[in-house]
Amino acid sequence: MPPVLIVATLLTGQSPTGVETHFNQLIAQARAAGIDARLVSAQHNKDLRRKVASLAHRVLKRITPELARCFVREADARHLERKLQRAVASLTGRRIVVDAQDPLSARSALRVRARRPMRIVMTAHFNVSEADEMLVKGLTSKGGLLWRHTMQIEKSTLSCLDHLIFVSEFMQARVLERRPELRERSRSVINNFCAQPEPESESTLADRDLIAIGTLEPRKNQGFLLDVLAACRQRGHRYTLTIAGDGPDRQTLAKRASELDLDEQVTFLGNSPNAARLLYRHRVLVHAARMENMPLILAEALAAGRPALVGAVGGIPEVVRHDVEGLHWPLDAPERAAAQLIELLESPGVWSRMSRAARHRYENGFAPAVLAPKWLNTILAGTSEICTETKT
Repeated sequence: MPPVLIVATLLTGQSPTGVETHFNQLIAQARAAGIDARLVSAQHNKDLRRKVASLAHRVLKRITPELARCFVREADARHLERKLQRAVASLTGRRIVVDAQDPLSARSALRVRARRPMRIVMTAHFNVSEADEMLVKGLTSKGGLLWRHTMQIEKSTLSCLDHLIFVSEFMQARVLERRPELRERSRSVINNFCAQPEPESESTLADRDLIAIGTLEPRKNQGFLLDVLAACRQRGHRYTLTIAGDGPDRQTLAKRASELDLDEQVTFLGNSPNAARLLYRHRVLVHAARMENMPLILAEALAAGRPALVGAVGGIPEVVRHDVEGLHWPLDAPERAAAQLIELLESPGVWSRMSRAARHRYENGFAPAVLAPKWLNTILAGTSEICTETKT
């Protein structure tokens, strides 16, 4: 009998984040291959203890925000541990594999394993580290309470796992640099795969120019896109830009667009379910993040046959190659970036070449038929049932 695959996460699985898209599609592919795959989330079925923890968090937040965040993360992890324990208890006689989506979820699974043997894998979705992500968001300082708490969990957890999956060579290198003990541990680098985005309608003809998809926060650097748009207009090219997503930078970006007199060119959509389907209405995906691991939206752009303009940071060059599926533009030079954008949009032959290359790269490197078996084989390694085929 095949093992049961349990995806363990602190997230709900119902939000439009790249991590949630990843594990929801992984579960779908596992089920298509005849594997019993289940999601166990810390956020579902809140009990009385969760309500008490939520109240305590609100009180602590008024006194010390970092301690409050440490507290709520630990409360979520404890809740996940209880739910994993219940899930495991219902699977008497079944082999179990847990794919944890973050270090805290992995720690919860390790604690459950103390009472029931199981294989535990973790997928490293974070950018550099969870602590670095919190630092960039202004939630902590380097060496601060939340920083130390997060790094300690990483240190004590990752070396205890049966296998560690990185979604980019970049991220593997960064983690091994700070955790050299992991060089002797079992690990893999496997790119994220994505399903073919469904278009909004039967037509896949683009009626707008640019689209950016992602959380509106400082790290994503959407203000750079507005500066590039303004620079293009100064050169006589008025391009439209759709910004899909929401976040703390929403008002700042809207104000900046007005200051640059871009109100008629820029559309803020807010959170948009299945935002990748909007790719077909646009000619180019634009991406300006200063740091990324392997953004799933880039693979989705490849699938839609849309060139992407991206910064050559993190794991991004492993997905979009310069002058092949798109262009690497300078994130500190809007004028030079504008010149690149104009050349792409005003050269139909170049756009068509990159569009074909994008689709080819998706079909050969990021489609479920190519990568899902590799994901499942790696996660389930050590069990007698290994996936050899999945449905697209």
